[in-house]
Amino acid sequence: MARLPRIHVIEGWYHGTSRGNGGETLSRRDDDRRALLGWVSGMPDRFGAEVHAFVWVENHDLLLLRCRRTDASETRGSLQTRYPIWFKGAHRRPGHVFQGRFKPVLNRKAAMDPEKALWVVVAPARRARPDEQEILSAAASIRGRS
Repeated sequence: MARLPRIHVIEGWYHGTSRGNGGETLSRRDDDRRALLGWVSGMPDRFGAEVHAFVWVENHDLLLLRCRRTDASETRGSLQTRYPIWFKGAHRRPGHVFQGRFKPVLNRKAAMDPEKALWVVVAPARRARPDEQEILSAAASIRGRS
């Protein structure tokens, strides 16, 4: 059965998650975390997206973004491609880094109240155990410059 197309709404707000393959950690050292944060912080310039929250818990991440020029699939997909290539090369590791496809969810309430929308991303991280919080809301608010 073919995959359903993803919904794209111009100026839409999306909450997206991705998990490490088989529950594996997404980072092993500080270089890994710096690389991923560098790509996330570059999203505003590269894709015209506003990154309003990014939370990284050891084996998954959560992202709240507003897409202006490109759709959520293109924006998030670049991260889902670039980081694994870098990670596998840095650790001489074959196979998948992320488990399945990322899951962008159109967040209609965020357009009405962006501050409340941040809780969609931050609340799960607050419940994480302290040893899981390698980077907790590392970029609590990377504002887009588009």
